[in-house]
Amino acid sequence: MTNSQKRDRQVGALSHSRSAVILFSVLVVMSVTAQISTVHGAPPLIYTLTLSTSRIQEVNSPGVTMTLNVSNTVSGSFYGFSWNVTDPSGSIRSFVYYVAANGPFLTLAVVYPRDFSGALVKYNGTYRINIFQTYPNPTALVATGRFYTGLTDSLSYQRTAQVFILAQGYASNENITMRILHAGIPASGFPISQLADGNGVFSYLWPIPVSTPLGDINVSLSGQVTVKKPPDSQIFTILPTSVSISQLVANLTLLQGSRIAAFSFAAVYPDGSQAKTGTTTIRVLEPDGITIHLVSMTYNTTVNAFEGTYRIASSDPSGGWAAIIDANSFDDVYGNVGPSTGVVRGFVVEPAASQNPQTSTVTYLLLMIVVLLAVALTFLVSWVLFFARKKVQRSVLKVDLQSIEREAARVQNRDFFGKVRDQLKQRQQAKPEEGAKDG
Repeated sequence: MTNSQKRDRQVGALSHSRSAVILFSVLVVMSVTAQISTVHGAPPLIYTLTLSTSRIQEVNSPGVTMTLNVSNTVSGSFYGFSWNVTDPSGSIRSFVYYVAANGPFLTLAVVYPRDFSGALVKYNGTYRINIFQTYPNPTALVATGRFYTGLTDSLSYQRTAQVFILAQGYASNENITMRILHAGIPASGFPISQLADGNGVFSYLWPIPVSTPLGDINVSLSGQVTVKKPPDSQIFTILPTSVSISQLVANLTLLQGSRIAAFSFAAVYPDGSQAKTGTTTIRVLEPDGITIHLVSMTYNTTVNAFEGTYRIASSDPSGGWAAIIDANSFDDVYGNVGPSTGVVRGFVVEPAASQNPQTSTVTYLLLMIVVLLAVALTFLVSWVLFFARKKVQRSVLKVDLQSIEREAARVQNRDFFGKVRDQLKQRQQAKPEEGAKDG
């Protein structure tokens, strides 16, 4: 190999080495650039707002917890948020939250009104939430929400349930007037007046009568001194309640030689009180499972239950019968129905012949008692009449003998016997009259 060729080979190798160094440097720069681009080109932040509840009463505690979840945060970076809540009166309360992220997720929780200076839940209506991110980006609205505040602890109730009414923001011991209206007509017993407590809090518990009209009901409060804007006024809904029948009683008895099936049941509302109005018809099913008799049940105030009877004819079949209250067949006349499921009670009807010995025995015993009483009464009457007659006769005889003795002592001649004869005649005439009286 000539010197010239050696020189060319060395130059080529050096050139190749330089190219490799340049390529490596380019790769390093591209890698660093890619990393820097990755940091500054991170995905946008994602914000999710959740509330602990969508509705509360006019009360400060426990309030509403508002949780903001932020995704794609950078560890070690600081973030700032401003929470603004506008109440129904238009007043705005704010809370500022600064925090450093320690990962790709950030969770912030704020409670209204606890964390908002000067805030109170004293108006019923809608509370609007706006959350702004103030750092590091320029201020921007990142999440919105709302919750509702009312006077009652629910927006709908079944009859016989209790409505808990709660409000605040009144003067200490202020006189509050409460109205409950349906279609502009006051509910029974309203309006009423009641004092707020020492903290200006008004509370009332209203048990809903079973006859309360169904539909929308308006409850409103007005203070003697305090004027709220907006005023305390809210709509809630009354729904029909359910009626339960846990047991149907069936008794088979004998009445004047006929078999009577007597049925009874109690209808109960959810609050434990009994229904005392309404009617229903139960089905009495014969052993063939096909033949049905209908029995109307009405309320008996004496036994505090619904009652009805069915007279079983001698031609009706014996065996297992059933009495049935169908689901939702009972109506208390106010639209409250029940039971939710059917109620069945079975009873056994024995053959008519099996009833004859018992019936005959009872009839025979009753007849013997009547006969014995009649005989005893006859004997008693005869005994009384007999001894009464004897007493009268002895009294008359005694009087006659005394008269004869007096006459005998006074007169000792033949006139004595004449007078005796006259007295005997008088006695003979008196006997028919006594017999007539005795008869």
